[in-house]
Amino acid sequence: MAAGGAPHQTTTSSLESEFRQLAVSARKSESFVTQIFSSGSGAQNEIKESAERVLVMLRNSSSLEELQTRKDEVVKPLQLACESASPKLIALSLSILQKLISCDVFGNKKEDCQFVMSVLAGVEKVNDEAVQLKILQTSLILLQSPIHPTNADSICSLLSLCFRSMIPKGRNTQVMSTAAATVRQAVAIIFSYVDVSKEVERLNRQGEDNSNDSEVEDESGEALKACQRLLEDLIALSSGSPARWIKTPSLPRTSSLEILDFALLSSPELFKALPEFESSLSLRIIQLLQSQLQDYLDAVTNSGGTQNFHPFKAVLRCIRTLLLLYHERLGARCRGLVMILLKGAQSSMSMIHKVTICQIIRQLLGDPSLVLFLYATFDSSQDKQTDILIAMVNVVTDIAESGLEGDAEAYTNGPSPRMDAVSQVYFSREVAFDVDIDPSMPASLQKTACIVISMNAVLRCMQSMSMITYHCLGLPTEVEEQATSPRFHKPSLPLNNVDVEVCKGMMVAFWEPILSPVTNILRSCSHEKLEMELLHSVQIFTEAIGKLHLRDPMAACLDSLCRIALSGTGEEQGEIGEDKLVLRSKNVQAMKTIFRIAKGLANDLGPAWRMVLEAMYSLDNILMDPKLVRKPGDKEGSVDDLVMSEWSVDMGDVEDLRTVMQELFISTRDMSSEGVVALLGGLQSVSMHHLPQAEQVSQPKMSALNRMVDVLLANSFRVYDLWGIFLSHVLELVADSKASIREAAVEALGRAITGTLTNLNVSVEEESTGGLEHMLLVALEALHNDDKEVDVQVGVLKVLAQVLQRNGERLTDGWTPVFRLLAAVAENNSPDTVPLGCESLQIIYNNFMDKMSLKKIQKCLEVAELYGKQQADINVSLTVISLLWNVGDMLGTRSAEEGQAQEDAGPVRYTDEVEVLFEVIYNALFNISRDSRPEVRNSGARTLFAVATAHGNRLSVHLWKEVLWENLFPLLRYAFHMSVTSSKEEAEAALLGKSKGEQVRLVVHHSRNTEQKQWDETVVVCLAGMTRLIRSHLGIMSQLEGFEEGWSELMVVVESSLAGGRKEVALAAMNLISGLMGTTRVDINNLMWQRGIRALDVGVVAATSSGCQVPLGARTELVNVIGALYEGNRQRFDRTSSLEVYKWIESFCRNPWSEDDAGNPVQPVGMPPVQKTALNVLLKLQPTHDETLWPDYLETVAKLLDPEHAIALMDSQAATSGVKHSGAMEHDKATSEPLPPPSSAQYRFALNAAFVERVMEQLTILFEQAPLHARAAAFPGVVDVLGRCMELKFTAYEQTLWRTAANVFLRLVPVGVTAVDAVNRRKERAEDENEMRVRDRAWFSLSNALSKFLLGSHTQPAPEFETDSRIPTTPGPFLDPSKESGEDADSIPVIPYVSSTKSKRKGRLFSLRAHQDPASPHDAQEHNVLPPESNGSAEKTANEARDKEDYDLDLKMVDCLTDDILTACGTASQPAIDGLIQIIEQGIKPPKDKQIQGLSNQANFGLICIRKMYVLCSRGSNNSKQRVGDEDQMLYEEVSRVRNHVATCALPRFLKQCHETILEFSEESQYSHLGDRPVERPKLEEIICILEVLATMTLAPGVVDAILPPDDPMTEYIKLMRKRPDVVSRGKERTHLLFLYDSLCSLITCRDGRVREMVRDVMGLAGADLGISLNAGVL
Repeated sequence: MAAGGAPHQTTTSSLESEFRQLAVSARKSESFVTQIFSSGSGAQNEIKESAERVLVMLRNSSSLEELQTRKDEVVKPLQLACESASPKLIALSLSILQKLISCDVFGNKKEDCQFVMSVLAGVEKVNDEAVQLKILQTSLILLQSPIHPTNADSICSLLSLCFRSMIPKGRNTQVMSTAAATVRQAVAIIFSYVDVSKEVERLNRQGEDNSNDSEVEDESGEALKACQRLLEDLIALSSGSPARWIKTPSLPRTSSLEILDFALLSSPELFKALPEFESSLSLRIIQLLQSQLQDYLDAVTNSGGTQNFHPFKAVLRCIRTLLLLYHERLGARCRGLVMILLKGAQSSMSMIHKVTICQIIRQLLGDPSLVLFLYATFDSSQDKQTDILIAMVNVVTDIAESGLEGDAEAYTNGPSPRMDAVSQVYFSREVAFDVDIDPSMPASLQKTACIVISMNAVLRCMQSMSMITYHCLGLPTEVEEQATSPRFHKPSLPLNNVDVEVCKGMMVAFWEPILSPVTNILRSCSHEKLEMELLHSVQIFTEAIGKLHLRDPMAACLDSLCRIALSGTGEEQGEIGEDKLVLRSKNVQAMKTIFRIAKGLANDLGPAWRMVLEAMYSLDNILMDPKLVRKPGDKEGSVDDLVMSEWSVDMGDVEDLRTVMQELFISTRDMSSEGVVALLGGLQSVSMHHLPQAEQVSQPKMSALNRMVDVLLANSFRVYDLWGIFLSHVLELVADSKASIREAAVEALGRAITGTLTNLNVSVEEESTGGLEHMLLVALEALHNDDKEVDVQVGVLKVLAQVLQRNGERLTDGWTPVFRLLAAVAENNSPDTVPLGCESLQIIYNNFMDKMSLKKIQKCLEVAELYGKQQADINVSLTVISLLWNVGDMLGTRSAEEGQAQEDAGPVRYTDEVEVLFEVIYNALFNISRDSRPEVRNSGARTLFAVATAHGNRLSVHLWKEVLWENLFPLLRYAFHMSVTSSKEEAEAALLGKSKGEQVRLVVHHSRNTEQKQWDETVVVCLAGMTRLIRSHLGIMSQLEGFEEGWSELMVVVESSLAGGRKEVALAAMNLISGLMGTTRVDINNLMWQRGIRALDVGVVAATSSGCQVPLGARTELVNVIGALYEGNRQRFDRTSSLEVYKWIESFCRNPWSEDDAGNPVQPVGMPPVQKTALNVLLKLQPTHDETLWPDYLETVAKLLDPEHAIALMDSQAATSGVKHSGAMEHDKATSEPLPPPSSAQYRFALNAAFVERVMEQLTILFEQAPLHARAAAFPGVVDVLGRCMELKFTAYEQTLWRTAANVFLRLVPVGVTAVDAVNRRKERAEDENEMRVRDRAWFSLSNALSKFLLGSHTQPAPEFETDSRIPTTPGPFLDPSKESGEDADSIPVIPYVSSTKSKRKGRLFSLRAHQDPASPHDAQEHNVLPPESNGSAEKTANEARDKEDYDLDLKMVDCLTDDILTACGTASQPAIDGLIQIIEQGIKPPKDKQIQGLSNQANFGLICIRKMYVLCSRGSNNSKQRVGDEDQMLYEEVSRVRNHVATCALPRFLKQCHETILEFSEESQYSHLGDRPVERPKLEEIICILEVLATMTLAPGVVDAILPPDDPMTEYIKLMRKRPDVVSRGKERTHLLFLYDSLCSLITCRDGRVREMVRDVMGLAGADLGISLNAGVL
């Protein structure tokens, strides 16, 4: 040991504490009395001092070696203390001595051992309990220490010391018991000194001299010598003789026997290996024990007392030890010992001795090695004389069964009172199973204890035989685990080389003697723990028999257990079930035992399974009883609670029983195939045997069938061997006539298939997987096809759905029968099974399709087509359509992912295999789209086109051809054919059922109540799908061969649809046209475009014909389509097609009605919807892409301004109401009241006033937006139609149309005239006559329009040919006033004019607007012009306001003529200009027949025209200078030239009109003077106005020069006059007064003062220009 280490510190600390206590005790022992009277006072002091010195030494020591060198000093205080008379000091010193021995302080083995032994011998006689106990402890420690005695004498001395401690004299019980235990241990230690292997080796080497082993041989010899002498002394002491070697008096025989028994138990190797000991064992010890046991038995037999009971037990223990450990050495000598034991178990022996002997027999039967030895040596020997083992078993079984004697009903009616007592004692502590029974036990308890021990002996024997069997077969057993229990012991000797035949013979010989009493005890037992122990023993015994393949014994054991498990106690216990069974604890435990046995012997039961399964079936009936399960609404204390209390079973046990039973079938996976086959066969027999009873209740108790499923699922890996048995039984059950049994059979089949497929762990690559799947699922197919019961077929399909949900992912070859089954379901067309089959199909599509191979997908698609075409369930067909779409989408996604993996650019083309699948999808959808059910075919067609559209960019040319020419176009052709040929009669609604005795039918919308309407919907779907398809893939389709023919066929369908009179079809056709032709996304070629235009033309012709059948909505949509088509594709429309479009829209405007509109319950207000839509579309057709179309476009719009329809409508209404058209309805009524229903004559009234007014508004906007040349080209036509509308002023004054036309005219004329003039100026001269006529048409149109509106008549037509329309550079024709008045020019007197100072007047403005009042009331009074009479009313009526507006409109029209037209007519021909001026001229004296009655302002119109003529004539200018490069100056000169030309043209006409008017007034005033008639007021106003104008008007010299004759004297005179300074400065002249001089002179004599005064002023102004000044009073 290392110095300073932790062990040394611990040792020194412990020793230091002990020595300190010794010193303290020595100091306390020294007292006054001791100092006076004792001579040992000095010894006490010396002890204290020595102890203190040791303490100092211990504190200073650093290692154990230092203590060993100074051990004399260490042990000195101990010696002194042992020599003292103080027991306390002696005890302390012995305690310290023990520590010194334990700590190896003593180094010299021999000397130190002698020292310790001398100390012990010195204190042996101290009569103190503590000292005596310390002596025993120290002796035992010394024997176990390294310094133990090695020679025989030392060993003898020490053992003698211990033996003497057992002498009762002077010792108490504790010391004696401690001494006995010490002696037993000391003896065992002494025997352990002998090295058996070395001694055996030494004996084998006797005669050889080996000096190296001399010391070992001496030491071993001394130990062996000591053991031999010790054994001899023990035998002598046991026999009552004194010991020779050990120095001790005689000991009690019981103690000697116990020491001998302990020596035999602790050193079996010594007695078996060394001859000396084996000889002593075989001869002396056996003889000793036999003789003593015989003597004791004889004494008990004779006296019956218990005087020598303890030696008797000691002898029995020794015999037990000999038989258990040394039976192989004893051999045949064991027979004598066993026979003596059996003799002691006879009935003549006292009960206490029987109990003890039964304890020994129990231990012997519980040792498997001894049992096997006894049976093999005695019972199974050929020359056997006595069956030792069977005798032992019979003894204990007889005693065990004796507990049932006197209870006649114990075997049948349950537990007896004695068995109750036995059961209580069995598990109590009153009886020990070892040989340690108290002889003072009461007699009644002694018998019960004997029965209990015998029962346990029987159980131990069963367990021993079971253990032998398992060791023989090399199987593990739970008996070995149970052997660690205090009730059982491990085998004394190992079980090796056990013969199987010996085991079988032993079991055959013993099963019946053992099983019968155990079964009887078990039946009468009522203690649960005892029942469990008995059942456990029976279990392991039965399992052992079964492992040996002993069928009959095993069947007998199972039969007894089944009887116990199914045994009842009477009807008063609450009997239940068909077998009148009662569930109690014993039944539960027996059932568990049966299940454990069945589990353990699963492969060996064979036909015995039938018994187990019958018991299980009965148990199932009990467990299925409703009284075992508390319902949710049950209350405590119900009848069920009473029944449960009578049963005395815990619900937890019931659940455990269910669990164990379930585990039994789960554990069958560990069984052999033959065992599982036998189990299934038994279950099939039980199921068929109990089938009638199972059907007696509402729900069959098919527990055996369910167990077959459990077994099948637990053995899925070998289902090939088991499937035939199970399937045959299912077919037997399915053939039953009861529906509940068939249902249970199908359900079990489903569980089996689903569970088996789930439990499969075989990889997909193995062939067995596919074959197994095929085998399982073919059963479903065969069951569905062979059985005609609907419930069976429904059940099969439910099973299939479960299989797919749980195992679809792992199916391989199993898909083939699945698809065949689903196809058969669809072909059967049963409404009960088709939805279920579709459910399975849907599961496949939704969950497994993406993982399937392409071939399986193709098969699945073919099955889906069958479901789509079936007629049993419409929802199934619709579901299949959606599934087909999903498959196409899935295939596209998969191909896209593969393409991404390959990193290909652009869309990935489908492989040939994928295209085959798409071809199947297209064919399936095509077939479904021809279905007679509209919902199905519409959905199928919609999906067909959708799939083709979605995947078209990845299809090959071949597949495109297949899809187009084999599917899509044939479908469209077929649908259209059916829509045309189908019945139009309303179909009877489907009958849904009855309610209160009346039939309830499905309500069908009127749009779907005929077969033709339903097919129309299909056509609509096809057309819409075709639209989407072509829009998406026209680039691909146009490259296909025959696509132009297909397009033509499609257009034929469109034409027929547009003209067919069916709204939805027509709308679909329009959507197709707009979708394909109305967008730039679809690049169709010219041929296709032209064919589409032709189709539209057909539709327009049909929609605008007199017998039109096209519905209103379709016609309206057609107009919108045309507009959208043109608006979105203007560049595609050439001039011809554009004019065609304009013509279409015009046709819709002129023909907006159809025969269908008459049936429309809601009549439109205002314009018809088609007309309104057409007008809106027309405004969007502006040819922004081609300006050359603008004239045609404007002309088309202008054509709609035809007032003939409005006039015809007024005439028709007037004829109906008897009122002329002048009193026709007003504009507000025409626009607010509902239109009349259409008729055959209605088309000529389409362009009513409301429509025309709307067109006028839009025309104004369009005309202003049109290019310049377009305005110029369209202007004549626009003016013409406006003129026709304005003409209504004189034919339908009440209408507002003419007013609207007049306002539009006023707005368009400035724009149009400017455009016409600008265009005409681009060419200096016309190239031909036609062009000249075209150029002049605008001016003549204006002239006609103004003449119609202002005068109510046409002007003269335009000349056929004009030389030049430009302004003439030479003066125009001279208008000679003298010739007009009949006088020569030379005769016109020159009257000097003297200006009057009273009435000097200035000229009026250069341009006087006609709508301005020509003269205020003041001017009228000043010039004697009377204003029109007013009615004096403060409030004007509506008519007066309207008249005022109409008058203002006339004035605006005149202003337009003079200010807008005649100022921009530079390019007009002379006749055109004359015509325009003539309108104003004629307006001075308008025709009387064209005047509107009731208008108060008509009289003023002539005065307005007079003033306008004055304006025209006064516009002349003398400024003819030009500034080169100045555009404004050039424009001004151009305007001046036009005005001069107009003034030149207007002046002769105006002077002529003034001349005639003045003469006419002069004549009338003369007649008035004579009194014939007075002068009319209008004429008076007219003459006053003329005089005023003549006085105001001043002319440019150039204008006058244009009308002067070149050689006339007047011309020279005027030239001289112009040279006067005042005339030159003024720039204007009144030369015109000279031409009117004669007529003015005629008014001088007028009686009206105003006229005379104005004539005087005029004459004065003329004279002033001539330079003649007159005095005021001359005249």
